[in-house]
Amino acid sequence: VMEWHMSKLAESANRLLQPKVKANFLCAIRVAFAAMLRISEFTVKGSLDPTRHALRSDVKFLPTKENPTHVQFTVKVSKTDQFRTTAVLSLYKATDPDRCPVRALQRLFAEDPQPASAPLFNFRHDQARQNPVSASFHGSNATRKMFADLCDTMFLYAGVKSMYLKPHSFRQGGATALLAAGAPEHIIKTMGRWRSDCWQTYAFTDPAIIATWATHINAQACVERDYDAHPPTRVADYSTTTVPC
Repeated sequence: VMEWHMSKLAESANRLLQPKVKANFLCAIRVAFAAMLRISEFTVKGSLDPTRHALRSDVKFLPTKENPTHVQFTVKVSKTDQFRTTAVLSLYKATDPDRCPVRALQRLFAEDPQPASAPLFNFRHDQARQNPVSASFHGSNATRKMFADLCDTMFLYAGVKSMYLKPHSFRQGGATALLAAGAPEHIIKTMGRWRSDCWQTYAFTDPAIIATWATHINAQACVERDYDAHPPTRVADYSTTTVPC
């Protein structure tokens, strides 16, 4: 999921969703993208477990809720955090208000106020919230299936083929956006909380970038070089080559 997909999701949500559901959905996709979240880190599967699942209390606006510069979001449990040491992620304001995760969270808290112990997101429409039978049937307010179904519906309305676009695609999109912006590898790994190089299987290189670099292949100067006197250094040799500090 890239920014173009995000804009299509927003266009569909503005036309189809009730105000509270729209605030929750648009905030969820923006936060999932910016924080490169796994689906389990912002939705619920099964019964709500306050020790594992994202709650309203896990979001802190800093320095103040009224005029924040950034937000701290606590991820209590994740795929690679088997010992539950938690992770505190920082999300900063974006220049474009429509792309800003901080403003999206502000709108969510203002338009759909919930107690601190409530799930961070509530994807149920107004009638389902007010109907105790429906509430009991649907279970948690922020189930993974609800979010996935909303994504499919919004993409379908926008005419976007979503066969390969899944909730986890927001994590892929965030990594790809950082790569396209020129972020160094250690920044991508740190922000995405990857301990290995598996992030490379998530991030995609834009064809336009490949085309730009491809033009450099045939643009090298034609210079005679004496490789017998000065052997070239392979990339693989850098790890064994002594370089002055």
